[in-house]
Formats: sequence, structure tokens, C-alpha cells
Amino acid sequence: MDFIYAIIEYLQSNFGEGLFVLVPFLTFVGIVAQMRLYAKADQPAISAIVPIWNFITFMKVIGRPIWHVLYIILPLTAILITLMADYQGLIEFAQGTAGFSQVWLSFSVLAVSFLVFSIFMIWAHIDLCNSFGRNTVFDYILVILLNVLYVLNLGLSYEIEYEGPAYGQSHVNGAGAYA
Repeated sequence: MDFIYAIIEYLQSNFGEGLFVLVPFLTFVGIVAQMRLYAKADQPAISAIVPIWNFITFMKVIGRPIWHVLYIILPLTAILITLMADYQGLIEFAQGTAGFSQVWLSFSVLAVSFLVFSIFMIWAHIDLCNSFGRNTVFDYILVILLNVLYVLNLGLSYEIEYEGPAYGQSHVNGAGAYA
């Protein structure tokens, strides 16, 4: 529990109370967006709420093998374990009372885990765009930068239809973007 209290206190002192309004709101919008997206792809919408099932359903929608869920779970687990194991040292480093030599291993694990997770999620969301027939570079940039809002748009738009899993398919349209 000390870990959770320390993280909440640190976030509150640096970002203020607005963070505790923004994060639940974006979480709610993200869950609704995924539920609509999964329903459009003929998958159970309720799976957007259940953590591991959510990842499995996402892999089914984009056509990736189920074992690719490990590219999500393992980095997130490594980040969580690192934060739990060295949260005090990381907070002291952020406050300037500890040196880098005390937290270099934690930073290394966090950096590698975050990099693996980020690269995989970017590729997976590009597959998501392709699964819904959105295959321009502009769409790829939007899904990366405005992820929750873009997924909400995919789920709510009447014009956008689910075309099927896109993983492993690489068509190139005339404009040079993948189709």
C-alpha cells in the first residue's frame, strides 16, 4: 500500500487535482470506444472491461496470433514490478535527493519495457486502422497521437465498416500508403 500512496502523492503534488478528473474520464471514454469497436467487429463488447480478455479480443480483431498478447503483458508486468520494487528510489531521484547510479537498473528495465510495449502497440494500432479500411499515413498518425479519440471514431462512425483482420497483409495503394 505504501507504493500506491507514494505514487498518488507524487502525482498529486506534480500534476494537481485535474489529473484525478482527466484520467477517469479518458478511461471511461476508452472503454466505451473499445466496446463499440468490438461490437462492430462482431466480438463481445463486454471484453473491453476484462483485462486479459480485452487484449485477446484486440488480437482477434486485428488478426494477430493470441500469443502476441505477451508483447503487452510482459512489458507491463516488468514496469509494474520495477515500480513496486524501486518506487522509493525513483521518487527520491525525481525529487533530486538520489543519484542516477542508484536507479540506473530500474531506468534501464523501464526504458526497454516501455520501448517494446510502445513499438508493439503502434504496429497493432496500424493493423487496427487497416482492419477498418483506414490505410493512409494520416490515419496512422492520428491513431498514434489521438488513440482513444480515434478508436472512438472508428467505433461510432456509421461510414467505417470492419473489413476483417489485417495482420500480415500489406497492400500498397497509389498514394504510397499501406492498404
